[in-house]
Amino acid sequence: MADSGVFGFAVLDKPAGLTSNAALSRVRRILGTKRAGHTGTLDPFATGVLVVAVGRATRLIPLITGDRKRYRAVLSLGVATDTLDSTGEVVATAAVPDYGPEELAAAARALSGRQLQKPPVFSAKKIAGVRAHDLARRGEAPDLAPVEVEIYSLAILPVRNDPAKLAVEVECSRGTYVRSLGESIAAHLGTVGHLSELRRTYSDGFDVEEAVALEEFSAGSLLPLGRVLAGFAVGFIEGPVLDAARHGHPFEAVAAGVEDAAEGSLAAVFAGPLCERSALGGREPVGVYRLRSGRLVPEMVLAG
Repeated sequence: MADSGVFGFAVLDKPAGLTSNAALSRVRRILGTKRAGHTGTLDPFATGVLVVAVGRATRLIPLITGDRKRYRAVLSLGVATDTLDSTGEVVATAAVPDYGPEELAAAARALSGRQLQKPPVFSAKKIAGVRAHDLARRGEAPDLAPVEVEIYSLAILPVRNDPAKLAVEVECSRGTYVRSLGESIAAHLGTVGHLSELRRTYSDGFDVEEAVALEEFSAGSLLPLGRVLAGFAVGFIEGPVLDAARHGHPFEAVAAGVEDAAEGSLAAVFAGPLCERSALGGREPVGVYRLRSGRLVPEMVLAG
């Protein structure tokens, strides 16, 4: 397949039952490109925001990848599975305890903040180059070291008319496993549990409201690069500076109007005169630059 040369970002609403890589394969076929990546995988049973880059825009993934993610989940109490979700085999059962708002609030407080979390055995973590879930499926028991994560906010609410289910809303750092969090919530309440639903609602600056269903995805679903880069400091250049920048040369930050940005920070630079951020979608991005000693040094040149 000859590459179409298309590039850009899109926000998919990944359906349940599909791996993130399978979703990427569909994007490649639809756009006729060999090159695509995402900013963070979703479990097959999970739905929601999957930010994908295609073509040379994949080089921007490390630059736009953020730390915070938001999820909504349903935690089913009284039944534990080996995968910590509804796709696994039942490994334990326990009574569903009586609980009220005070117990749920206490669990949320106890599990908020910076902490060490042990990843699930069925996860994409690698041990000596082998995925933990591959070892687990072979009957081996991978020993995964705890990692530091942060729970910025956590709400645990009852599901009406079903005391065996809890609604969980969490904002957390990258690398947090909500399946493990669900297991910890159940343990704090004195029982076991697993996630029966998981939906990512925010990732890397993109909300689920911007997401497009995979079956509706097309080249028209790609976002303007101005929208993708608008989270950085924004500068504008014209004339000889623009000509030099298009050839990969660094230039003075004052020429783009971003001289007050923090040392080492990223700036998205656009061609043409100053405009409002709301109008960036129609402007040509020259590239992404890093501020070094008063100069903008290219991280990626987009306009040739």
